Amino acid sequence: MREKEHEEYNALTKRLLEEGYTVDNHPDYVRVDVPMWQEKTLDNYEGGFTYERWWIFEQTFRMPCGLQCKGLQCHSNMSYMGIEWTFENDMATIHCPYEKKECKLKHEYLQENKVLRYECEVHMTDEEYCYEGSVEHILKLHDDEIRRQEVSF
Repeated sequence: MREKEHEEYNALTKRLLEEGYTVDNHPDYVRVDVPMWQEKTLDNYEGGFTYERWWIFEQTFRMPCGLQCKGLQCHSNMSYMGIEWTFENDMATIHCPYEKKECKLKHEYLQENKVLRYECEVHMTDEEYCYEGSVEHILKLHDDEIRRQEVSF
């Protein structure tokens, strides 16, 4: 029986269960997060399986505008407007390097909130990471421009 507070599994767990994995037999890039004194179960606070951090931090993600980033640069574990903005739901977020107040490409819920207006959702991609066209590259260009302005000042 499922616990009332854990009404739904995260998207990662649903996918792995459909593929035939179980709480005791799963890929090495995921874990079941429960305190060691509790029975290992998917009915947990995280909604089932969670990615191992060593693995997810190395994965490539893509913003709606096409910029890429690594998982290490992303934010996970935000709950807002009924959505769990997590790696496990393929809805992690990142601070947009362009800091556009209005961007029609990002999720509508992130457009509506003044605190989150510079956040954008990211989705895992199978694309090979390319530094050019990445958040990291854009941030370096910003830093270089600031240094040039400081030197000329």
